[in-house]
Amino acid sequence: MHILDDIIDKIVRDIFSKMKGVSKNDLVMARYEDELEQRKVRLLALKSEYTKEADNLNLLKSEVIKCIRGESKFSQEMLSGLITESEAECNRLLSLCGVAEKEIADSESVLKDLSATFDELVSWAELYEKAEFAQKKMIVNCLIRRVDVCRDYKLKIDFNFDFQQFINGIDSAA
Repeated sequence: MHILDDIIDKIVRDIFSKMKGVSKNDLVMARYEDELEQRKVRLLALKSEYTKEADNLNLLKSEVIKCIRGESKFSQEMLSGLITESEAECNRLLSLCGVAEKEIADSESVLKDLSATFDELVSWAELYEKAEFAQKKMIVNCLIRRVDVCRDYKLKIDFNFDFQQFINGIDSAA
């Protein structure tokens, strides 16, 4: 075998051994809570953005009153365009907030996805232990999208399907 094959084999075995040492429930729940927290943070950021844009829209509308009185430096056409853009942005942000709220409410599917991914990885771990070299290469090919080799055989591995998040979950659950 080539030196890179040995290094990758060691990394994959290490990952799989860590996975076997952690209970499925602990790992999936740790990942679920992390995912849910990320979704909540995204929703809060969107709501904050919406609030800022709504405040901007209110300022523009108050400027219209000044324009009607002849006290504004802006023309009606300019204000009309700015208000239209601001309303469109408010609507876009409201829509994104709705999507984010739905993602949070749809937490059951997240749990199912995480559980299915864990089950798939565990089955690959069991296969990997008994597999011959060609079969191991196929499993690694499913796990890893890309490997960049740097000086002194330092590797940068790009995993498929949020595999890195599971590794982080393993570290936090262990």
